[in-house]
Amino acid sequence: MQIDTLQRKIDETQAVCRSLKQRSSSYAMQRGVLILIALFALFRGYYYEQLFYALCVLSLGLFLYIAAKHRALKQRVEDHEVMMEVLQDVLRRKNNGWKAFQDTGSEFLHEENTQAYDLDLFGDASLYQYLCVAKTVYGRERLAELLSAQQQSRKAMQSRSAAVQECARKTTFTFTLTQLLKLYERHGQRKKRSTMEHILSYMEEEQVQYPRIVRMLCALVSALTLMTLLLFLSGIIHYGPVLILATVSLCLSLLFFMKHAQQLSGVAPLAYLIEDYERIFHLIEETAFQSDALCRIRSDVEEACAAIKKLRRILMLVQLRSNSILFFLVNAFGLLDFQCVIALQDWRQRYGRTLRIWLQDIGELESYLSLAQLNLAKEAVCIADSTPKPPYLHAVNIVHPLLEEGSAVANSITIDNGTYIITGSNMSGKTTFLRTLGINLVLMHAGAGVCADSFCAGSMNLFTSMRVHDNVSEGISTFYAEILRIQQMNEASRKQEPMLVLIDEIFKGTNSADRIYCATSAIRHLHQPWIITLISTHDFELCELSGDPAIQAVNYHFSEYYEKDRICFDYRLKEGKCTTTNARELMRLAGFKEEV
Repeated sequence: MQIDTLQRKIDETQAVCRSLKQRSSSYAMQRGVLILIALFALFRGYYYEQLFYALCVLSLGLFLYIAAKHRALKQRVEDHEVMMEVLQDVLRRKNNGWKAFQDTGSEFLHEENTQAYDLDLFGDASLYQYLCVAKTVYGRERLAELLSAQQQSRKAMQSRSAAVQECARKTTFTFTLTQLLKLYERHGQRKKRSTMEHILSYMEEEQVQYPRIVRMLCALVSALTLMTLLLFLSGIIHYGPVLILATVSLCLSLLFFMKHAQQLSGVAPLAYLIEDYERIFHLIEETAFQSDALCRIRSDVEEACAAIKKLRRILMLVQLRSNSILFFLVNAFGLLDFQCVIALQDWRQRYGRTLRIWLQDIGELESYLSLAQLNLAKEAVCIADSTPKPPYLHAVNIVHPLLEEGSAVANSITIDNGTYIITGSNMSGKTTFLRTLGINLVLMHAGAGVCADSFCAGSMNLFTSMRVHDNVSEGISTFYAEILRIQQMNEASRKQEPMLVLIDEIFKGTNSADRIYCATSAIRHLHQPWIITLISTHDFELCELSGDPAIQAVNYHFSEYYEKDRICFDYRLKEGKCTTTNARELMRLAGFKEEV
């Protein structure tokens, strides 16, 4: 999305928000005036003219009407404020403002998933932090699952890609759903998984329902109590029957209080989120989709909107019992606890096991929305073409998605099964290029767009060895830790599944002689027909593997140039091996003079 278009939407939303806030202030003033009028009329009616009581009632009626309109208006103000946040977040993704987003997905970092560390998939300044607009438990987990995906079927990737691209095109739907998810987060204050899991388990568990006779008696007693109350208020009967029936109803409610409280508390936390869920389902229901994945979600949640509306009404009644005075009144004259439990039992019987599926569908949709953020924030994004013949990768003007678009330098490459040695000076771009290939393959697997003019690749298992550290507590050195990484790659290669292997500064933790020997040995083991291996190194000796008949490695390099006593880099990938180094020049520029 163009910055001008985005800024115009932000300005329009801001203007509407200001106008609504002015109206809100006006309503607040009107409510205050009406309360004062009602109090004045009550006072005048009591001490002077009873006619003022009519004015008091009229003022209170107007107050309730204005209060209802004010409540609706405040919701509109909140909606516009959150929509402004949604639009500003897209703008932040166009620069480095996204690094301040709160959700980094750090809980999805696992020691065995080394690719997540090496490619910055989760954690601070990560791909997850950049993309994520998911707010529910299922949405966040599904996005993390997609960003961790390895080799998979071409059909699955294409299905997700079609859904993501449709979300990117339907900007109104995407922005509105992202807004509703932010409202969900704000209202729910991030309900923990344990809470939501408890609710879903409660909905799915087997239940003992009240028998038909109990339901009929509850309805009969409630109807009789209300009817006698109306007759008493009309002056037709004495208060005795009303008192007897109300007492019986209240005693029954108190007798079953603990049992009912236990059942109703199982869904009580949903009361703060149910309206947001209803709005989300309503939005999905009224939107027409073309992609198979989104059509399936819409089909799954077809009943959800009506069902959630019923549940919201039940929860509204459940909330009444939390007020001590209302509890006695509504149970004395309507057996509210019994009515709520019976209604909830019926709802669970019909929809209890479907609720989890609906929430998982919302989670799936959240992951598509998150992946579509790349299309909204970047100008140059293409749909990846997943070739059925891996290992293969062809990229034209590919860039790293986490770099600011204007400053990122694009490179092109075409590689298939084989070994590729990348040499170059310090800070010339070798590591960033490896990460660029890896993270864009992750995006392709997830179904997102890719930051390139064109990108074609086969689905491959991804293995990396980049940020390798020692482990003092377990007595593992950096060198041995890297050996263990490459051992995992070697073991995985026995499955003969397509693999992309990215190794940065191979065996940097040991001396040069051992490094060259060990690197050559590792390359020989990884040089298989089903593997693409890219290795960055400072050891020019590894470039000689291009002449090895068994390997025939291909050399690429990055280089530097000098301007006015300053080292400059163009970050362009070039064919052949590097012929220059810059370590001595960097030492000199840092103030270390060469000793004679």
